[in-house]
Amino acid sequence: MSSVPNHVLAIIEKLESAGFEAVLVGGCVRDLYMNRRPSDWDVATSATPCQVMAEFRRTFPSGIKHGTVTVLSGRGSVEVTTFRSDGDYSDGRRPDNVSFQTDLVTDLSRRDFTMNAMAMRREGEIVDPFFGARDIDAKTVRCVGDPVMRFREDALRIFRAFRFSSVLGFAIDRETMAAAAICSDRCAALSSERICAELCKILMTSRTGLINRILELGLLNRYLLIPGTPVDYISRVGYLSYDQTIRICAFCHLLLKSGQIESPPAFLRDLKLDRHTISVCSKALLNYSDPPADAPTTWKNLLSRESEPVVRCVAALADLEFGGHAFTGQLNSVIRSGECYSTGTLAVNGRDLLEIGFDNGFEIGLTLRFLLDYVIAHPTDNNRYALLLMAKQRLINPIE
Repeated sequence: MSSVPNHVLAIIEKLESAGFEAVLVGGCVRDLYMNRRPSDWDVATSATPCQVMAEFRRTFPSGIKHGTVTVLSGRGSVEVTTFRSDGDYSDGRRPDNVSFQTDLVTDLSRRDFTMNAMAMRREGEIVDPFFGARDIDAKTVRCVGDPVMRFREDALRIFRAFRFSSVLGFAIDRETMAAAAICSDRCAALSSERICAELCKILMTSRTGLINRILELGLLNRYLLIPGTPVDYISRVGYLSYDQTIRICAFCHLLLKSGQIESPPAFLRDLKLDRHTISVCSKALLNYSDPPADAPTTWKNLLSRESEPVVRCVAALADLEFGGHAFTGQLNSVIRSGECYSTGTLAVNGRDLLEIGFDNGFEIGLTLRFLLDYVIAHPTDNNRYALLLMAKQRLINPIE
């Protein structure tokens, strides 16, 4: 418990002093057990939401229908949730109703996986009725109770199982995997935003090969032309730069190459990705050639037309196809070299061209592009005298 922030311990202690049971629950307990730093802290208590709000001066009823009150302190916020049992999940996402309980084990029994169904008391004692610690030690993702019931309550838990498997390097329990196959059709009702969030987290791990199992189970069928079909090289995505846009672009490339999608922008829009990601990925896929020419001028020409994020995606696609990081290395060398690849770094600008006689904005733009193409091929010639001389010759003898 020495890793637990003081303001979190203070909340637990205050609830205990008022006669209520209060414990850490869920992911923070899992992470503490694994010697990982929790990203957030959740407290469960026998106190009702009204009783929690009565004990603390600054609170926010963030999910009071389901028993959650956010307690605010000077050092952060903590979600405090009343022990509960859940009713039916008619919408396949949230329980229709909850019943507040005073028993901790009843509350833990409603959780998704055994690793997340552990609690920790203020003095450090772990409450683990479903053997989550044993499964963590065995590196196993296992549902609490009947896995079919857990997945029917919320089919997103299937994606979460794969996410925990990829992030933690755990295997999915056989019965849990079988239940995922049985309940796979229920994923069609999930919102694209929720699916995308889990998929992106998996793409950001080194175990992206698990995505093929997701494809085989049909969990993404609603987005694809050839349902249930894996793709080649998906595991290589896990070795690309730790950049979400790059990895999403690589995933789209593999789906496009295997005939599972026709339009990457449409696919990404269906997944509810943001406009910037859609734009960068779409441009990168349009600019990618297999293989790209292995020369600095290739990358400088591309950088002169597209933004750096787009070009980085193009280089990553080449690395994906051919293995290693050679193409990204070439791009990095070009960027570090300081050589000119944009009109902004030319030794002349539009004002210089006006001074030597150009009076048409369109012609100025064409001439700057002409000079840039020359400098990309001849980087040592990026000097004002030489470029103005070339511009004057173009002014005298314009190229049709």
